[in-house]
Amino acid sequence: VNTLACLKSMSDVKNDIKIYPLPHMRVVKDLVPDLTKAYEQLASIKPWLERPKSNNKNSDNLNEERKGGPILKEILASDAKDHCQFLLIGKGSDFDNPKIRSLGILQDELTLRIAYNAADVLLHPAQIDNLPNTVAESMSCGTPVLAFDSGGLPEMVAPEKSGWLVREMNANSIIKKLNSVLQTKATNELRQSTKEIAQKLFDERKVADDYIEAFNFPVCQ
Repeated sequence: VNTLACLKSMSDVKNDIKIYPLPHMRVVKDLVPDLTKAYEQLASIKPWLERPKSNNKNSDNLNEERKGGPILKEILASDAKDHCQFLLIGKGSDFDNPKIRSLGILQDELTLRIAYNAADVLLHPAQIDNLPNTVAESMSCGTPVLAFDSGGLPEMVAPEKSGWLVREMNANSIIKKLNSVLQTKATNELRQSTKEIAQKLFDERKVADDYIEAFNFPVCQ
């Protein structure tokens, strides 16, 4: 059996062991090969393996149009802020308004969890999205979601059970729904059901079983 010595325990090998240097590589000394060519190949593909540091087109940018940046700005400029405190997570401009607080980009899970639990509702203003992590994380913390009825959101958010979905994809519609939710204080009533739905949808065992079922499904009947 051919394998790498660094990945194979000697206790797993019953027969005689023969050790050779990596094939097609010049040996520098003993079994140590010359890795110059390998490092050159790594350097040639490294730009495609790393994410650019200065990239405004990303999911944690509050100004990103693809993630609902323009709609978010309209919401923050509306009278909705007169009835609540906005807590923003992500990269974006500072707001000179005590009703709008920005936490920036949160790197640790504990702080992010505290932020989700502190919120009454998660506002997801993206007009098109597939299976946003922010929605899954918010629901897992028991915080209901207000989003547009598009993309993968209907498969995540159960109306009046784990949040609310707005069909008309514009700022006025979601502002109107947000004001209604705030006035009725319906968010507290959905916390338990939101968490229960999240546990059913995003449980690790269920997700793993779903993947296995998909992989085992025959392509040709």
